[in-house]
Amino acid sequence: MMMMMMQPASNRNESISMALFDGSRCRASFPSMCRSLTLPRLCARRALCWVLFISLSCALVVLRTNFLYNVTLDVGTLCQVNQRVRPNNQVRSSNSTRFTIVTFADAHALSSMAGRYTSLLESRSLYASLHGYGLKIYFHRSDMRRSLVWSKVTAINEIFFQGPEVPSSADRDNDWIWLLDLDALIFNFNVKLESIVESARAHHRGNDIDIVIAMDHNGVNAGSVLVRKSEWTRQLLRRWWQTQVGVVMAEKYFEQGALHHLIHTDKSVAAHVHIAPSRQFNAYGYPSGDLHRFREGDFIVHCPGPTMKRRLPAYAHEWEKMMQQCKLREAWMHAGTELESPHQSYAQFH
Repeated sequence: MMMMMMQPASNRNESISMALFDGSRCRASFPSMCRSLTLPRLCARRALCWVLFISLSCALVVLRTNFLYNVTLDVGTLCQVNQRVRPNNQVRSSNSTRFTIVTFADAHALSSMAGRYTSLLESRSLYASLHGYGLKIYFHRSDMRRSLVWSKVTAINEIFFQGPEVPSSADRDNDWIWLLDLDALIFNFNVKLESIVESARAHHRGNDIDIVIAMDHNGVNAGSVLVRKSEWTRQLLRRWWQTQVGVVMAEKYFEQGALHHLIHTDKSVAAHVHIAPSRQFNAYGYPSGDLHRFREGDFIVHCPGPTMKRRLPAYAHEWEKMMQQCKLREAWMHAGTELESPHQSYAQFH
């Protein structure tokens, strides 16, 4: 019985001695033992590496975004430009306004402005008040079957040819509409629309000019365009509206592509169009190194397309900084307006 009890002990000693002195067996079993011990550590290290990689990638994306879409303007220069502006105390009545600013701002357009549409709309309101211009903000589209930008054509027709008759004493051929997209911001309030029209007419030696527009590498850009009231414009609106089917430019750029097609395929249309320098009234929000790029002192900055539109919040921030540091709101608070007496207002209803 004791021999049977001692056998397991001898077997254990033998197995231990074999494990101690059998080098090949030890070397064969050691890697598997190491793998079993280090696998959790290896997984943890790999997980940590992935976390660090993702965090670093996100940080690089944020830094790249801040670098590419950050805008810093010289506020001192902007102050010098705008502090010379004085309100126009002689405001024209609405039915004889020579210039009308038109902007479209439906829910989709407003939501794409990243909460900066207040500055965009305020810049138009201040500019119109300072110079006695009309202002129309459309928060809807006239035809739900087409993109919002096509409402520009119907708006011109409505304001020029379907509204109340202009008094005979007014110069009807000198009524203009300035179509300005929502993704544009006015920075130089000292520029007058009259000066842009006069420059266009001088370039064409007094010939009839009904459209003033700028051009880039894609063609004409309708984000900022001046249109004159005339019989020629009435006829153009019909052709403009109908030019969309089968025209590649119209299918890609909507109303802008259709207008580009008409200008470049019909000499009779081109004769009434002035192509203005982009920086005169349609400078772009490029970062640098472009002839169309906005610089301090330019009239407006326009950010068309998804890439440039990402810079619009930064430009709006700089615009707000300009308004505060230059104290322009205080200077223009009642620009071109006359406060109505409360007694007069009360008398109207009694």
